[in-house]
Amino acid sequence: MEEPSLPLTGRAESGTAVARIGKATYHTEIALPEGHSLTADLPAFAGGQNDGPAAIDLLLASFAAGKAALIRMQADRHGWPMTGAVISARHHRENARSLGEGRRGIVDVIDCEIEILGDELTDQQRRRLAEMSNHCWVQHALRHETLINTRLVT
Repeated sequence: MEEPSLPLTGRAESGTAVARIGKATYHTEIALPEGHSLTADLPAFAGGQNDGPAAIDLLLASFAAGKAALIRMQADRHGWPMTGAVISARHHRENARSLGEGRRGIVDVIDCEIEILGDELTDQQRRRLAEMSNHCWVQHALRHETLINTRLVT
């Protein structure tokens, strides 16, 4: 089998992630912008080696990190005395009928809990920061229609 033409290491351009899998079962090396890299894998019970988080866990991490960054950005912009935030995201699937509104099939659900720290913050500031977190880029990508164009490189 030929070696993949996508680079295993190196820099990915801004807005790009490059993932490469070889012969090791599910072990995937990922190159990201600014020279960052990480490893994804599946847990042992799913056939992987547990060398890194599963893809869905990376998605949840991106979601939580995006919300956290936006909360920090908005607190700084408004000069609010936030000392930190903790965002927890959990993924599960539900039967769409249980959600009402005439939906059908299975729906992916992300439950998110936000704790905003700062003894001097008002309840209104905490609520506003939590509301603002709904505008993070990752959440927009998940909630809005996303077109995925896949092409085979030969």
